[in-house]
Amino acid sequence: MNILRPTQVGVLIAGDAVHVAADQRGVYSYTAQPITEDGAAGRRNAFKLACQRLGISRAKVALALPEAYVKRHAIAIPRHRNRRERTALIRLLIRRKLPAPASAWRYRLTKQHGSSARFVATNQTSLRAANNLTAGTDFKLYALIPSRDALRACRGRLPVAGNYPRTPAAKLSAALIIAARNKGAVNLVGAQPPTSTQPPTNSKKTGAILAALLGCIALFTNLKFGPQDALAGRFDEPDEPPNTAKYAQPSEHELAVRPASVVATKNGHKGHHTIPREQLQADIRRRNITHWLDLIAESRPANLWLTEVRFNGDQISLQAQTRKAHQGHEYVSLLGKSGLKSPRLNRIENSEGTTTLIITSAGQPPSPAKGNIERAHDSLGNQSAAIAKQIDDYDITLTRLQHNETDNGASPSQSRLNLGLLGDYAAIRAWLAKLARLDPLLGLENIWLRRASDQQVQVDVELTLFSASESV
Repeated sequence: MNILRPTQVGVLIAGDAVHVAADQRGVYSYTAQPITEDGAAGRRNAFKLACQRLGISRAKVALALPEAYVKRHAIAIPRHRNRRERTALIRLLIRRKLPAPASAWRYRLTKQHGSSARFVATNQTSLRAANNLTAGTDFKLYALIPSRDALRACRGRLPVAGNYPRTPAAKLSAALIIAARNKGAVNLVGAQPPTSTQPPTNSKKTGAILAALLGCIALFTNLKFGPQDALAGRFDEPDEPPNTAKYAQPSEHELAVRPASVVATKNGHKGHHTIPREQLQADIRRRNITHWLDLIAESRPANLWLTEVRFNGDQISLQAQTRKAHQGHEYVSLLGKSGLKSPRLNRIENSEGTTTLIITSAGQPPSPAKGNIERAHDSLGNQSAAIAKQIDDYDITLTRLQHNETDNGASPSQSRLNLGLLGDYAAIRAWLAKLARLDPLLGLENIWLRRASDQQVQVDVELTLFSASESV
């Protein structure tokens, strides 16, 4: 019944006035109030005065968003993706369509059929301005609708009395109320960021705190990864003395031992497969990547900054900057003591007082495990979707997701998953630690970390996924 319907108002801010239409028990009224003060406070006061003139003290507000503040795009997505991977890919395609930085935008899908989708996006600044209109009042913003969508939703037919003003502003204000009731209308209140699917939960906040603590001793944070400090002239500031002690690290046997839950039983059906050596080494590399990253970071001498770290199979290459060329030889020595196999200083480049070091190492991959390891029971598509979901959980931006399945003649058994990531190193490291703890066979082929900005790291990762159907 109309008598039970709460008061709803449609608001349009145009020119130097706030236009308000109200639906009070099915009766529409309209007024406009000039804006006499500057800023958000001036718009808010004009809005409150307009509502007082209409006899409204509290209501639900539908606000018009000018078309100039809206981005509309269509994207094409493959049909064969499963739901999780499809969602991650849609967000990736949306980020590519939006102006940089994509994290400043919020979007809502308007149509999604088969291999195509459409979305509408607006900047966070517009959302904040909309929320400021009702801040500290008894009015609640429940709809933010682009002007074009509001007029389209009511299709020009407004249930208003004959004495209702017929000006464009009055019509649009009333159309906002009608459109807000239409479930199919575009409503940007609660629009999603293109970098995450949901707000952090308590568990995510706890994980973020732990990741930050880990980051205090990690590559790009406490250890001053990146040349931003060099540009600030901080090379000569005293650092903590490097810890050159022998690090307590697991033996090759300990690194090779698998959890009991993933070791094949002697008399079970899983014990008749043998995993090839190269697959085992890639799996072990994945399980120990954070251990190696920490050793590389902790071996850094004072006043030396890492700018790139790359694992290409068993080969490791590092790039660092310093103002003291002799530190390159010191760093190579410390890396050798920490466990890297045959580290070597390949090249020294000098430019404007800064020395760039290129260091390579053959690495020290542990010996393959004795025995057999379970393959994942999920399909390759589900595995890649789960990895994409984990990336979202750590608030890391997924910039690229590609996978190429190979076929053993019956069904896909192996897939190369190429990921592009962007985020804080603490979050990247925490995700790698999570990846390292996964039980089923999962190979890390390559990983390349490099500084993208003062606070963020760009990472390329190549993983190999295996299905239980592969026989070896």
